[in-house]
Amino acid sequence: MKLAVYVKLIVCLTALSVATSLRAQQPEALPMVILLEAGEFDIADDEEPHLLNKMWGLIRQSTSQPLAVEQLQVSMSRSWKELPKQQNACIMNALKSDERQQIAHFSRYPLSVYPPIRLFHRADSQMTFDKPFDFDVLSDRPEITLGTVKGRSYGSLLNQKLAEHQLNVYQRSSIESSTKLIEMLMANRVDAILDYSLSIDHFFQVMQTENPLVALPIVDASEPMFGYIACAKTPAGKQLIAAIDASMSQEAVQQQYIDLHRQFFGETEYQLLQSTLAQLFAAQ
Repeated sequence: MKLAVYVKLIVCLTALSVATSLRAQQPEALPMVILLEAGEFDIADDEEPHLLNKMWGLIRQSTSQPLAVEQLQVSMSRSWKELPKQQNACIMNALKSDERQQIAHFSRYPLSVYPPIRLFHRADSQMTFDKPFDFDVLSDRPEITLGTVKGRSYGSLLNQKLAEHQLNVYQRSSIESSTKLIEMLMANRVDAILDYSLSIDHFFQVMQTENPLVALPIVDASEPMFGYIACAKTPAGKQLIAAIDASMSQEAVQQQYIDLHRQFFGETEYQLLQSTLAQLFAAQ
């Protein structure tokens, strides 16, 4: 009887030792704070998750070191002010610029690649817009008001055009600013807005109404847009980016990346992105 108890004790101690050893071998999770608006990235929809959700899930599943993620809801304009204040803060799906690279480490590969941004106006608008839309016409059209999101980058060329025509531009800075701008356009409080076709389509799908907006291509905005992950320019931020880069450097992850973009955008939009996606991982 004593021998049996002794054997059980040895087995339990051995199992405990093995479990402790395994826990010791597991890498410690990297803490990460994601700064984001309420919107596409944090949609929890098991049936139809957004491209960004899928891509982020894929990256997290493939990191050799787990990420302990918290989310802090802030407006887009505030997120870039908040980033330098936190050692391990990150912004998702951000356009890269020289100014932003002064305060952030950017991922090697973009979290997403989007077709070019468009100008949207109501089909019944009293305003007339040329196709493609040229910002230069605004010099003679002071009556036109364009809605944009404060703190969002629209690419260097469009940012410059917006800066040159500030009197024609209204900037929205609240939480869910993109959604609020669509609502303002529908209420005729702005004449047009700058956004992506998928974002506009998603809004009206959620509202379960037909899309009444007209999308126009924009002069100087014919290239796809790259949204990167940007983390604080600190040792912790650099470590997070290194983990993300290592995940996205895996061939299996890259193939799923391409497949997810094709599935999300559909064949028509995918044709605009195909060569860009192929080149993205060509030179590793």
